[in-house]
Amino acid sequence: MKKIDLGQTISIFANVGVIAGILFLAIELQQNNDLLSAQARAARIELKTSFEGSLYQNVELAEIIARAHANDELTDAEEIRLLWLGRRLLTSFQYVYSEYQQGMIEESAISTAEWRIAYHQLIPHMEEAWSSYRDGLNPEFVRFMEENIVNER
Repeated sequence: MKKIDLGQTISIFANVGVIAGILFLAIELQQNNDLLSAQARAARIELKTSFEGSLYQNVELAEIIARAHANDELTDAEEIRLLWLGRRLLTSFQYVYSEYQQGMIEESAISTAEWRIAYHQLIPHMEEAWSSYRDGLNPEFVRFMEENIVNER
């Protein structure tokens, strides 16, 4: 029978230590990915509630939206506010889409039905906001928006 010398014993323990370290690292990476996903979900919810809050807390803005839906005449300043409101919404859409692209959220977390309602019904003049803003956006996001939101009702 062959005896295991001290060098072989140390080598075995070192290999076991390396494997244990790799397993520990894999567990830490999974925990980090879970944390990043949770942060992405929280950020998405914060964006949504912040945008919704800007609508219901700002009576003046709500009145401008209501007047635009009624086809009342708006001042130039009110038109600009609607344009920038639309751009703000589009920016939040792009953020959510980029989180999806990076694998932080599932595609099912992108609520295309809600986005369509916001784009086509809730916020007036979104077409102007889109046409003024789309050229500076991520091309993949532009394609996604046009296939799933802009050209769909």
